Amino acid sequence: MKFKKLFLVCIVGCILGVGLLFFYHKFDENCPKLSIIVPVYNSEKYLSKCMDSLISQTFDDTEIICINDGSKDGSLNILKEYAAKDSRVKIIDQSNQGVSATRNNGIFAARGKYITFVDSDDWLDEYAYKSCMDVVLKENPEVFFFGYRTDASSKASPCIDESSIRFHGRDNIINAYKETHPAVWDKIFDRKFILRNDLLFKEDMSYAEDHVFNLMAFAKADKIIGVPNQFYYYREDNQSSLVHVINSTKRLENEIKANKYLISYFRDLGIHDFDLEFSRQMGLIFNHINNEVNDETLKAKYAKEVFKAC
Repeated sequence: MKFKKLFLVCIVGCILGVGLLFFYHKFDENCPKLSIIVPVYNSEKYLSKCMDSLISQTFDDTEIICINDGSKDGSLNILKEYAAKDSRVKIIDQSNQGVSATRNNGIFAARGKYITFVDSDDWLDEYAYKSCMDVVLKENPEVFFFGYRTDASSKASPCIDESSIRFHGRDNIINAYKETHPAVWDKIFDRKFILRNDLLFKEDMSYAEDHVFNLMAFAKADKIIGVPNQFYYYREDNQSSLVHVINSTKRLENEIKANKYLISYFRDLGIHDFDLEFSRQMGLIFNHINNEVNDETLKAKYAKEVFKAC
């Protein structure tokens, strides 16, 4: 009798296991290949240009996750117009939480095999993700990066020359990082890799948070691929963007925090590739403190934090 019960339990368990596996694969099949995460804050002047470039991508197996971070202008209404005409556009409307928390909310909401980020005042060539995803889906890297430009009148070649594709592993992550920009908008990440390694943006940082995120990802990745094609247009003339409005004190505090965190993170992993770079950065920060900070109390506080990190 006991044997029969045990046998039935095993059979039921197997059936449930097969069913769950089938459901998982069907769910996985129905998920988009790429989730595009767009944090939005008071971007009405530039948002349509950005959204037009995303919905017109020739690679259309995407979801476009737009997180309205408490905008006070007409950004949310613009997003609603795009969501009404394109089902791939998903809107998350939240009170203001800052760019790091906003990107993290996008990561948690994403269903794609890969994720990427776009700033709401920038745009991409219409073939950008098609060209990139052809390589990504063939090679399956944890991190993929491409080029960017600031000249609005130029366009990148849609063809990626195979001889220009650069492969990197953990043994040369510093070379890989030197080839790319500290931002996240020129990169595509494996979503499961991001979640598996708890790679999230530091929510106590409003500047250099993408630099920290990237280096954390590079440190954990076994396979990093880069191409030189400048598919992404980075807008430099938006005077309301964070890079222009953040004050020098806040920027300095964030730079100290970023380097302190990264030094500790890489030390714990036993990775010493960036020791010289971190020392150089801390030297620059220390010089900045001495030359630019006039308040003696603040100067002593910042200097102490730099020495403690080193």
